[in-house]
Amino acid sequence: MAHRAIPVPTEQEIKDAESAYEAWFRSEVEEGLREADDPNTEWVSNEEVERQSALQRAEWLRQIDAKRTAG
Repeated sequence: MAHRAIPVPTEQEIKDAESAYEAWFRSEVEEGLREADDPNTEWVSNEEVERQSALQRAEWLRQIDAKRTAG
């Protein structure tokens, strides 16, 4: 069986990928800071996120259980 060579990126491809990631990351951080500074931003408490997550997990578990009992 012939093995296919794994392509190895060139130094330029690595630099380009690093630059693209850096630009994306900075953009995401800047957007997050703008949103955090916006007085119209609606903040959600940790307790509310935990409550919503627990409800979602319970729903997923209900769906999994329903599939198991139906099959």
